[in-house]
Amino acid sequence: MDRVGRCADYLDLDVRFVDDICGPTAIDAIEDAAPGEVLLLDNVRMDDDELADREPAEHARSRLVTRLADAADAYVNDAYSAAHRGHASLVGFPYALPAYAGRVMETEYEANSAIATREFDGQVTMAVGGTKATDVIEVMDAIGDKVDAFCLGGIAGELFLRAAGHSVGYDVGDSERFDEQWAENEETIRSVLDERGDQIHLPLDLAYENEYGQRAEIALWQIDEKSTPFLDVG
Repeated sequence: MDRVGRCADYLDLDVRFVDDICGPTAIDAIEDAAPGEVLLLDNVRMDDDELADREPAEHARSRLVTRLADAADAYVNDAYSAAHRGHASLVGFPYALPAYAGRVMETEYEANSAIATREFDGQVTMAVGGTKATDVIEVMDAIGDKVDAFCLGGIAGELFLRAAGHSVGYDVGDSERFDEQWAENEETIRSVLDERGDQIHLPLDLAYENEYGQRAEIALWQIDEKSTPFLDVG
């Protein structure tokens, strides 16, 4: 199902896709929309302003933000997992419009806050991954006393496996994600693994793209030397 169909199913409303971000086509579509109508604009990351290296106040003066803000009454951020980023669509609009957190943002914030305060009974297992080992380490340090088990995947999972003595977590081919992060975080990764080893569960197998372009998996004990980039855990 495409993104428009998924959005329509989730909202139980018709959704119209607009093949524009902040140009005349997008602005005309917004201004012509009837009350209750939902529009889905093109991906903001296709606009040069979105990822520009600017302070929030500068983002607020960008073409992307000013044009869309002029056509809107309020801004709602419902992307909890992206809220830490300094992108124009995340930090620029609150300077230009009344800004609010969406329902998903509220729910995820409350769930994470509940873990941080641990005012409930029961086991807490957290799956952490992504491409930045530093982010994972900071999370583990911040709430490690409130979490019973961490399941590691992604780049961080491989780097922790490297610290544990396995032949993964290295750059191969065109990859440039591992060795630099390892150099920056090796001491901390080893320290976290030593201090929180009982909490940390590392991958037992890894997935990769085989010679036919298909997903394949290999057990950790079968890897003598990393020769292909891994996609994630198996």
